Amino acid sequence: MTRPIAKDTAIIIPARNEEARIGPCLTALAEQGNAVVILVLNNTTDRTGSVARGIAAQFGLDLTVLERILPAHEGVGTARRIGCDHALQTMPALRYLLTTDADCIVASNWIARNLAHLKTADAVCGK
Repeated sequence: MTRPIAKDTAIIIPARNEEARIGPCLTALAEQGNAVVILVLNNTTDRTGSVARGIAAQFGLDLTVLERILPAHEGVGTARRIGCDHALQTMPALRYLLTTDADCIVASNWIARNLAHLKTADAVCGK
């Protein structure tokens, strides 16, 4: 019996009421490879979570959905931190933390390009 290779990359996506946009966002990520996607729903009142779960099932995306009710003075930054903390606590092989927004559609080589840059730098940022 062979052991599955532990995933070493997590993609954190904070979201609030992104039902209309989360599908294209996750579809772009699902086509790129072997990463865990952690979607942090921050005070969401629409169907963002169920749409995301449907996309994940359709494309075989490794998706964790965390639903949180945050105080009014906390928002996207707190949601992003919650997702990063979750990855750090639950992924023993974690080497890379990537993040994007729920209304973004990343390029088809976004994960690979970020990982290539992270082999030569401690942090990568950009549009």
